[in-house]
Amino acid sequence: MKMRSCALLSQLACLLLLQVSLASAGQAVYGTDVNIETSGTGVYKVKAKVTDLSDQAVLSAAVLRVAVDEPATSETVLPDGETRVLLKVKLDSAARRATYAIEVRKAGMLLASSSASLPLP
Repeated sequence: MKMRSCALLSQLACLLLLQVSLASAGQAVYGTDVNIETSGTGVYKVKAKVTDLSDQAVLSAAVLRVAVDEPATSETVLPDGETRVLLKVKLDSAARRATYAIEVRKAGMLLASSSASLPLP
């Protein structure tokens, strides 16, 4: 699995952008953009977009509101009924870090996955 990552923190918008490319055994290549921003005291808005880099098709564009110590999950089922994108996010109790995991599966088989633990803005 190849992985590229880049983080950018905008001081004005308190926005964190993480870009990761996922490759699975020479098959499909996916890109993931994860944005985390404050959305009130102890609550953060997490936007995660998964793109098929071969044709730039967006597989999933999930938006979650996540509270401290309350895990959140989003699952997107593609029109083929077999491909699913799962996003899991959790903030630590001190609201210092967000941990996320993204999986792309087809017919139950894992095609690609990525996870990271990031400082919160």
